[in-house]
Amino acid sequence: DETAKPAHRFFAFDKATGELVWITSTRPFPEDTTYSTPVIVSINGQDTMIAGAGDGSLYGIQPRTGKILWSDAISRRGLNTSVVVDDHGQVFTTHGEENPTGTAMGAAVRIDATRASLDGPSAEVWRTREITIGKSSPLLVGNRLYVVEDSSHLHVLDTETGAEIGDGLKLGTSMRGSLVYADGKIYGCTATGFFHILRPTEDGIESVHKSRLPRGTEVGGSPAIWAGRIYLPTTLGLYCLATDENHADAAGADDQAIAATDDVGGASVSDQAVAQLQVIPAEAIVKPGSKLPLRLVAFNSIGQSVPVPSGVVFDVSGAGNVDADGVLHLPPGDRHVESRVTARLGNIVATSRFRVVPSLPWHFDFSDNQVPITWIGAGYRHEPRKVEGDGVLVKITTIPKGTRSQSWMGPVDMHDYTITADVKAGAAAKLPDIGLIAQRYTVDLMGANQQIQIRTWPAQNRMARSVSFSWQAETWYTIKFRSSIENDQAVLRAKVWPRGTEEPAEWMLTATDDAANRQGSPGMFGNATNAEIFIDNLSVMANDML
Repeated sequence: DETAKPAHRFFAFDKATGELVWITSTRPFPEDTTYSTPVIVSINGQDTMIAGAGDGSLYGIQPRTGKILWSDAISRRGLNTSVVVDDHGQVFTTHGEENPTGTAMGAAVRIDATRASLDGPSAEVWRTREITIGKSSPLLVGNRLYVVEDSSHLHVLDTETGAEIGDGLKLGTSMRGSLVYADGKIYGCTATGFFHILRPTEDGIESVHKSRLPRGTEVGGSPAIWAGRIYLPTTLGLYCLATDENHADAAGADDQAIAATDDVGGASVSDQAVAQLQVIPAEAIVKPGSKLPLRLVAFNSIGQSVPVPSGVVFDVSGAGNVDADGVLHLPPGDRHVESRVTARLGNIVATSRFRVVPSLPWHFDFSDNQVPITWIGAGYRHEPRKVEGDGVLVKITTIPKGTRSQSWMGPVDMHDYTITADVKAGAAAKLPDIGLIAQRYTVDLMGANQQIQIRTWPAQNRMARSVSFSWQAETWYTIKFRSSIENDQAVLRAKVWPRGTEEPAEWMLTATDDAANRQGSPGMFGNATNAEIFIDNLSVMANDML
């Protein structure tokens, strides 16, 4: 299954129901996670979602279907900035990493989306190199492109040629937020709090006003403008810049913005021929013995919705069947299995996948020599293996991405349960980290630190608790981790002991969280960079079952 491999993926949800409509993957094994916000425009009469991805390419995607229309290589690393698009289908993007060729760092790039395709040559029109614009998204005003390097140097580029106009302007020392244009002026703030009002000129740019926010203020966001007021988010508070004048006359921009978006998707559908099908939901977790109504949607070749014709045939691989009304029926049972539904109309095929997950208790001994098919984030990073004749699961060290990762086993609404597993570190010079996840909390048997830690988010250990624990490779240990909500607090309890010995009567480590995570799927955590991780006899039980 290609979705088992790490990739930058786009997910589309029905905003009314929350159902997953489609998933689209970019190139597997990207170097980065990224923060490029998709932009939806109409190109050659076709609605197109344009976004940068973690693989360094810019993608054009049909927003209703997830079909990739084109891609162009922009960088060797992930793209963090968002694009701007003019009225003629010209797309402008930037990055601050290595270019696909050469040694120069960073670039501003123009792509002609009107001729971009998956089959044809690159639609790149020009590339201005050696400007590292990795965080601040470009600003398009008329035939000028305003870009700010990470070092906060502002450049003005000619949109036709990419040539620089004037000498630009140094705004400060670093830049994260983006520039905003209003009332004939450009507004922006550097990461260290230098706020600028600038005016475009024939020769480039000039400064109208510059001020410094209180020292210690950091700015990662962009100004937002509404009704003649400028709002600026900072680490120390939200600023509103305004005069005492009446701003009612400035509110008309709201109507203009709404009118502009009405054009996207507003074209009449002249082509009624079905070219694509969707089964909704595209993926879901369901219980054995349950029923799930499916929706079938049809689109023409450019992603416009058209009526669903008769003659669509459903086929189910795995558990269940689809009746004449399009309802998926799952058989009862206690097994973790897959149900894959395929809808066919001639040569047109759409597929949805469902993870059939029973109620607790669960027990996995891996004797079937399979990674459980319903687990998320496990299949690519783990492999079944026989150890002394016993089936176990092994988190391997040889994968190019994901030696440090999490995996999940069930619905997100689970709570108040205990997860237990036998674990072992493979023989190596250094120990790995091995953990279990319960209700969005992790207990981590830390190898290098020789301790047990309970935490919720490793980037900020606001409620983390640790205790020393000496352990070694090639020895099986049992980890037990319990999550519960008690007196409006999350209470997390953990214990670890050598497998086959008597379980300690008391919990070895307890942590509490006043800002409680009230639900979350059971799962596993592991950092197998240093050594393989062996897992066996994993069980999950509701606390009231114990």
